[in-house]
Amino acid sequence: METMTTNELRAYEIGIKEANKQRTIVPACKSKAMNNLMNEICNNLLPLIKAYDEGVAYEINRQIRLEF
Repeated sequence: METMTTNELRAYEIGIKEANKQRTIVPACKSKAMNNLMNEICNNLLPLIKAYDEGVAYEINRQIRLEF
């Protein structure tokens, strides 16, 4: 497993928070916090989006496991 950069970690945490708050899968383009981060960084966005998606997937998986 690769280590995440600081910005990727921020994106991962945003993904977890968005999925927890919305209790559904939230695409990166619909997240204000993620849009703000992408506007701040402005280049090399693909790793940020992947980290965000991993955070969303982690939180949705966690919520599903709690339901069982």
